[in-house]
Amino acid sequence: MTESNKYVLGLDAGGTKIKAGIFDLTGEMIAIARRDNPCTTPQAGWVEIDPDALWQAAAESIREAIATSGIDASVIVGVAPTGFGNGVFCVDADCNATRPAINSGDGRAKDIFAQWKEDGTYSKAHPHTLQAGFPGQTAAIVRWMADNEPGALDATRWLLYCKDFLRMKLTGEAITDTTDATIAGLASPQTSDWSDEALEIYGLSSVRDKLPPIRQPIDEAGKVTPAAADETGLAVGTPVFGGLLDADACAVSAGCVDESSVVLVVGSWGNNQYITPTPPISEDLFIVGNYAMDGFYYILEGSPTSASNFEWFVREFFEAEKAAGENPYALCDAMVADTPAESDVMFLPFLFGSNASLNATGTFLNLRAGATRGAMARAIFEGVCFSHCWHMDRLLQYRDKPASLRLTGGAANSAVWSQMFSDFFGLPLSIPGGGELGCLGASICAAVGAGEFDSIPAACDAMAKPGKTYEPDMARHALYQAKYQRYLKVLSAMEGPWDELK
Repeated sequence: MTESNKYVLGLDAGGTKIKAGIFDLTGEMIAIARRDNPCTTPQAGWVEIDPDALWQAAAESIREAIATSGIDASVIVGVAPTGFGNGVFCVDADCNATRPAINSGDGRAKDIFAQWKEDGTYSKAHPHTLQAGFPGQTAAIVRWMADNEPGALDATRWLLYCKDFLRMKLTGEAITDTTDATIAGLASPQTSDWSDEALEIYGLSSVRDKLPPIRQPIDEAGKVTPAAADETGLAVGTPVFGGLLDADACAVSAGCVDESSVVLVVGSWGNNQYITPTPPISEDLFIVGNYAMDGFYYILEGSPTSASNFEWFVREFFEAEKAAGENPYALCDAMVADTPAESDVMFLPFLFGSNASLNATGTFLNLRAGATRGAMARAIFEGVCFSHCWHMDRLLQYRDKPASLRLTGGAANSAVWSQMFSDFFGLPLSIPGGGELGCLGASICAAVGAGEFDSIPAACDAMAKPGKTYEPDMARHALYQAKYQRYLKVLSAMEGPWDELK
C-alpha cells in the first residue's frame, strides 16, 4: 500500500508547451503549471529552440506547480522528464548551449535524408537501427552539423534530447534513456545501446564520445543540485529518474501495458503506436524503439502533421478573442460543431513537415468567398484525422485491427475532435482520465524509480485512470472515409507541384 503523503513530479516539454505536473500515488493531479515552449523559425524549414529560455520556462513551471500544490517540496519523492524525441540539444560540459537547439520538426537536413534514401545508406544502417529515418531525426541533423557547422559540433560535449537537457539542468548529469536513444538512428533497439556500425555508416564515428550514457526510464539519473533547487523550488537531493519519450509517456499514462492497445497521440506529432515483445522488421516501418517496460518495443507510425497545425490557426486567427479573455479552443470547438460535416473545405496538415512528400506544405483547398473560420477549423480537424488514418493504414500492415483506440494529446481535450476521431476510424475510442498525460506518464516512471511500485504495470494500475469513451457514428464514418479517399487523390496529384514549388 502506498502512502498518501508522497508525491511525484512529471516535467513534459512538448513542441508548443512545457508543463510541470505534481501527482499523488493514486494518479490524482495535485497541481499543474504551463509555459510556452520558445520555438522559432529563423528561416524557412528550420525550427529551433532557445535552450536557456526553455530551461527558464521549465524552472518557472516547476516552481509554480509546487507553490500551487500547497505541499512542501520535501515530500516529492521523485522527478522524471519527458519531451519530444529526435532533434538535438548541443551543450558543453556545464550544460551551456553551443548553438540553438534543433526541433524534430526541422527540415534543414532534408537533402541529407533524400541522399541517404537514394544511395542506400538507410538500408545499410537499418539492420542496426530498425529506423526508416526522416529529416528531423538526430542522425541526419548531426550529419548536417558536421557538414555545415563543424565549429559548433567541436565545441559540443554532449548531444542530448529535449528531456535530457532539462534533466542535466536539474542534476548536472548528462544521461539519456532507452526510449529516446533507440529512435534517433544512432542506437540499436535490440541491444539498447549506441550502434558503432550505424555511426560508421553515417560517417559520424567521431561523435561517439559526445553521446551520453543510456539508462532505463525508471533508473535514477542524478539528484537535484543546489543551483537547480534555487531556480525550481525543488528540494536539494530530490532523485531525478531517466524519464522517457513523450509518445511513450502518453502510452504509459493510457495504461498501455500489453499488445491489445493502439494509442493515438495527437500533439505536435501525430503518432499511432502499439507495443510488442517481438518487433516486426521492415524498412517501410517508421519507428521501432524500446518501450518504458523492459522487454517491450513500441511500434510507431507518425509525422509532425498533427495538433501543431491547429495551434498555428489559433495563434494567427484568434488573437482578438484571446486578448478579450475568450477561450479560442472552446470557440473553435463550437464553430466546428456548427459547421456541417459535408463541408468541402480541405486542409493538408503539413505546416511543420509531411508524411506525403518531402517538399509538401500546409494547404487549404476549396476555399471560397463564403468560407468561415469554422469551415477552416473543421478542415484542420479533419486534415489531422486524415494524416492519422494514413499512418494507421501503414501500422495495420504489421498487426490486426484493434477493437478500440485510446486517444491522448491536445485533441483529447476537445469533445468535438475526439468524437471525430472515433467517427473517422469507426471504432470506440477512450480518453484516459486525469489530464496532462505526458506529465502523468513521466510521474509513473518516477514513482516506480522511487520504489513506490514494483513495475510500470503496477504503477499504471494505481495511477492511470479511465476516462470518457466515444462510440462511432457509422454514417459519419462512411462520409469521412469518402473524404479520406479524396484526400489521398489530392496527395498523389500534389507531389509534382510541391517539388516544383520547393
